[in-house]
Amino acid sequence: MKGQISLFDLINEPVAKTEELPELLCKGESIYKVTLGEIDKMTVDGSFIVRDGNCRGYHLTRDDGLHNVVHDRDIGNSVFKEIDTAKKIAEKNLSNYKTILLDNVTEYRRWEYTREIDKYLMVAEIGTIENCVYFHDWYCYRFAIPFRGEKEKEKIIKESLDKILNSFNSKNISYKEIQTESVTNLGIRLYWSNTGKSFADYRYTKNNP
Repeated sequence: MKGQISLFDLINEPVAKTEELPELLCKGESIYKVTLGEIDKMTVDGSFIVRDGNCRGYHLTRDDGLHNVVHDRDIGNSVFKEIDTAKKIAEKNLSNYKTILLDNVTEYRRWEYTREIDKYLMVAEIGTIENCVYFHDWYCYRFAIPFRGEKEKEKIIKESLDKILNSFNSKNISYKEIQTESVTNLGIRLYWSNTGKSFADYRYTKNNP
């Protein structure tokens, strides 16, 4: 019918050409990505045109191998080329969150093993801090789970230990355990998540506020 768009028209609708969308970030460039109150220095690996052709996306890598993707709309909002600007935004964001700093973690236990496929050091941890059980399973985010009284504390510790040790048993992993009364200044800040009812890694709380 005249004036209507057919399926054929949609399929053959031209997509913006690469040269029509300038690269706002260049391959090899260092940038600062702000998530909540945290700043990650990352390197641009390259760019791509998103499916609808309206903007570019950028592949990023942190020094420890963590990968991320950002888009043109993130530049100037959560992605910055200057560290001073990133710090100002991170400090402003911090005022909106209840946080806990992993300093002076007591009853601390840590397990380590080297992943065979890529020689990456895998870590699991457990301990207590400020009426919370600190827990980090191998692949999951870090959490500090509040407890009320010794009975609830022991219950959380047992459940957390089971998750860690069951990973060993199911994969026949050879690991090293470190146990100490306390460890100070792990250099990690956790953010309160109403969804998870616990303090958590900034990447978790961002998606589960």
